[in-house]
Amino acid sequence: MVTKVEVIAVGDELGIVLPPETLEHLKVSIGDTVNFTETANRFRISRLDSDPDTHLNSKHNV
Repeated sequence: MVTKVEVIAVGDELGIVLPPETLEHLKVSIGDTVNFTETANRFRISRLDSDPDTHLNSKHNV
């Protein structure tokens, strides 16, 4: 899945808005935490679970 998003201003910071399909794929909603992991020329977004073992088994690439 390739998703193109726009960078927006959020107060004094920058942010992105993830479309509903991406949020559903990651199984995240308001208040959840995600990790951005840098890999060879790209970033991986994955849901951060409170249980580290669950996190290792539930990564979703975007």
